[in-house]
This record gives sequence, C-alpha cells and structure tokens, in this order.
Amino acid sequence: MTTRWALATAAAVTLVAAACAGPATQETSPAAPSADAPVALFLGDSYAQGTGLSEADLHARWTTVLSARAGWAEVNAGCNGSGYTRRGGVCASNYVERVPALAEADADIVIVSGGVNDLSASRELIDMRVPETFKALRESFPEAQIYAVNGIFYTGLVTPALLAYLNEAIEHAVTEAGGHYLDIGEPLLGHPELMGPDTLHPNPAGHAKIADLTLAELSRVGAPVPSPSES
Repeated sequence: MTTRWALATAAAVTLVAAACAGPATQETSPAAPSADAPVALFLGDSYAQGTGLSEADLHARWTTVLSARAGWAEVNAGCNGSGYTRRGGVCASNYVERVPALAEADADIVIVSGGVNDLSASRELIDMRVPETFKALRESFPEAQIYAVNGIFYTGLVTPALLAYLNEAIEHAVTEAGGHYLDIGEPLLGHPELMGPDTLHPNPAGHAKIADLTLAELSRVGAPVPSPSES
C-alpha cells in the first residue's frame, strides 16, 4: 500500500526535477519515516541542497538530519546559488518561482532557509521578493506550518549590513504569513573547522550544528518536535 509521505515526496521530486532540470532535489531521511509521518518541505540554497558533501555524506546535510530527528518525511527543494531574489545556476529559478512546482508536495511543514545569495540585490528587490515568497507558500500550503531560518554568513569577521536587513524582511514576511522566524545566529562564522574544503559550504559537522540550532529554535517556538536533549 502506498503511503501518503511516499506519494508526496515522489510527486515533489518529479515536479521539482522538471522545474530545476538538475540534481537539486533529494528526498527522504536515511531511515524511512512512518506511514503517517508529517511531510517537511525544505526550500533553500546550496546549504539545503548539501552542496560540497559527497554522495556518501549526503545523509549528513542538516535538512536530512533534522528530518530524521523530528520524524519527518523530507522533500528537499534546495538549489545551489539560488535565493529569494537570485536564480540558481542549475534550477534557473529563485524561491518564489519554484513554489508552483512544489504545490503537489502536500507538505505539513515548510522550512525556508538561505539568503547569502541575495547580498548583491537591492533593498527594493528584497522588499518585493521576500514577501512574495511567503505569500505564495501560504497560498500553496494553507494548512502547513511555515518556518524561516535566518540567512547565515560563513567568512570574515562580521556579517554584511545587508544581511541584517534581509533577515528583518524575512522575519516580517514569515510572521505576516502566519509562520515563525527561526534565528539560529551565525554558527559558521569564525569556525573554519565547520567548513568543507571549498571554504564556502559546511562539512558534516557544520551541517550537524545547523540542524542542532534549528531544532532548538523549532522547540522554542512551540513546534511539535523533540527537544534537542531528547533527540
């Protein structure tokens, strides 16, 4: 008998693969979730996609770790180079442009992450695309719990001023859409031991740190997830 999560993830993989025309979408946790597991859709950039991890280490990306710990069926719509305003190189779409292809995912939970790819955008474009993204998600998933993780930086001594502006826009937009903002801080900044050989993307330890902090934030806002100490 085909389970709901299998139908949802299979539909999402087909739709996103068509939209992205590349390997940006992987789905499901290493251990198969239960038949009635909530379906969690992750919309994000290269960090969500797991860029920089080997195929053997893909289970260690933060979206997959988090899904396994929370008991979710993962649908991963990460795309390298993409953001709220910027189109990814392979998927040729930004976040809001990918939403229509994800509508049949039947997601119970939507988590949006990323933002560093938008640091060349104008404030006017950020003010346009960020609210559009969360409005589109709410319209496509009217019953889903929607969460947004702040954009995190990875190099240098301080975060760019525009990232603070972008994070404020994300917080406002997701709240307006009836969702929650998850501020995990800057777990990678000043921690080269958490970065992969390319120095741009987290290694498995970096992904584990992002998963830990995201789970803690989900618990803080009252999401039905195990507390970090229980997982």
